[in-house]
Amino acid sequence: MKKIPIVVMGCGGVGRQLLEHIVSCRVLHSKQASPSLLALPHLRPLPSGFLFFFGLALRVVGVCDSQSMLVANDIFTTELDDDLLARICREKSSGSALSAIADIGKFLTSEGSLSCTVAMKFVAYAKGTRDCQVFNNRETIMQVVDIAGLLGRSTGLAVVDCSASSETVEVLKQVVDSGCSIVLANKKPLTSAIEDYEKLTSHARRIRYESTVCSCCFRSFSISILLYVSQYQADNAWNFCPQHNLISLNSQVGAGLPVIASVTRVIASGDPIFRIVGSLSGTLGYVMSEVEEGKPFSEVVRSAKRLGYTEPGCRHREAQSSVCYHAELVSIWLSVDYDPTFLENRKHCKTILSVLRYRPPDAREDLSGMDVARKALILARLLGWQINMDDIKVESLYAVEMGPDSMSTEDFLNDGLLSIDKEFSERVKAASAKGNVLRYVCLIEGSSCQVGLQELPKLSSIGRLRGSDNVVEIYSRCYKESPLVIQGAGAGNDTTAAGVLADIVDLQDLFK
Repeated sequence: MKKIPIVVMGCGGVGRQLLEHIVSCRVLHSKQASPSLLALPHLRPLPSGFLFFFGLALRVVGVCDSQSMLVANDIFTTELDDDLLARICREKSSGSALSAIADIGKFLTSEGSLSCTVAMKFVAYAKGTRDCQVFNNRETIMQVVDIAGLLGRSTGLAVVDCSASSETVEVLKQVVDSGCSIVLANKKPLTSAIEDYEKLTSHARRIRYESTVCSCCFRSFSISILLYVSQYQADNAWNFCPQHNLISLNSQVGAGLPVIASVTRVIASGDPIFRIVGSLSGTLGYVMSEVEEGKPFSEVVRSAKRLGYTEPGCRHREAQSSVCYHAELVSIWLSVDYDPTFLENRKHCKTILSVLRYRPPDAREDLSGMDVARKALILARLLGWQINMDDIKVESLYAVEMGPDSMSTEDFLNDGLLSIDKEFSERVKAASAKGNVLRYVCLIEGSSCQVGLQELPKLSSIGRLRGSDNVVEIYSRCYKESPLVIQGAGAGNDTTAAGVLADIVDLQDLFK
């Protein structure tokens, strides 16, 4: 049986759902046939009634959140068992930290963190009597890198980024340099500086990120498409410049819906793509289809938040419970003495949270258009465009003075949205008078990449969109008059996690 060691970074909705999927698919994966073996000529056709099971086991050797990390005692021979993974999911759902899951309360300082001395003592204790080791935030980053260094030279390792952090880029680059693989549900590493993007994708055989763009409409855990992709530099002539990279980009633009796989397949065929139009936000898709029915914009946004469609911020209670811990880290970064009593001042608490960019879930993350812009940037870079986020024209659905720095989430939901209702209603009516509808879309065409509101024909594939589905139209030489249209569920941790799991399975031929 082939085994894939895994480290999961991020225990939010997607991370927890992924762990649950891994556990629930044990039997299925134990009967998983190797795609490379099935592709061999001498195995086709198989004798009647013959079943060839190669077997696959996903070994979760480490799980980390923003505060700490759990690691199997011996990453070469043991893993975090299914009972512990189930407990991780339960505890994280209730807002607990990973450090609490291992029952290490007596080793914690009053600030809720492990000092280096205590941590080292606990590691020694854990090796003899526990199923896992615990590392606090100051050690987590290096621990991931160390695991990658050890397993990269032997069995290999897949590091799965299910976080929503932009701070994982440096870790991921070191992981790839160690010869390990990365699977991304997190869009931010691929929408950072172009130099970081090129570094991560330079090892194309070891990266999977389909689930970052559109949600998966099919739940199969079959092997994702592996393509020799010929990336090209997009210029006015759309010149074709082969790079021959083996790459499957599964979970970035919509959580697993095969947008990136389709784009790479078209490119690999030598068919130049000259236009991509997409509704890539389940939240905004829901909002736009509801206001089309005459409902006030403010009411629909609040409804989307209640339904859980809006992009999550950090759990507020998690941020509050670990304020002292992170305040200590900030003081270390600033090279000043840490005084826990200063957090009694509410102003200082707010300052620390601001520095760490902790915030409760906020609908403005979606309404700003930045989530769609990140997905558009990934697609544009896939086409060979050497651009950064600043090169994308982004239309926000609220004014600057209603931003997080100027207005609280509560004030925005209760007062700010009401001031937008009239203008939004007028735009919807103006579009309807022309037989069109308003949709929030990304448009990649020529030398322009932009996201914002567009009037589209009511009967077009995007115009017919309802609810939180995603739709992408791909125009190329072969799909010039009738575009390649991909549609499916555009929101949900379950579909995103399913796409991530398929990406992990897709890596199996890289492992021993």
